[in-house]
Amino acid sequence: MGHYKEWNNIVRNCNIISVIKKYPKEKVLISFLNKLNPKTYHFDSMEFQLTFPNNRSFIYYLKNLGANASNEVMPINILKSLIKEPDNKFTVTYKIFFGIMKRI
Repeated sequence: MGHYKEWNNIVRNCNIISVIKKYPKEKVLISFLNKLNPKTYHFDSMEFQLTFPNNRSFIYYLKNLGANASNEVMPINILKSLIKEPDNKFTVTYKIFFGIMKRI
């Protein structure tokens, strides 16, 4: 499963279990989509990096993306402590997968 590796490292360094959802990796997505038997298709992925000045800006970014949803809840006191961490600029790397398929 894919995830925001750098953010998970920050959270783990604070002895917190990450609650960010894990997303399927590219190979799993391609395997699933191929089972739909597309007549023609094009799959591609791109890697992106975003740099954040601190934890707070990253948390707001996740919230605006809708990526902050999870089956597990992070206790509010832990969330507050992450937000109050001193400014620690970090870069998050993530991969976006997209596909175009034709079944007819």
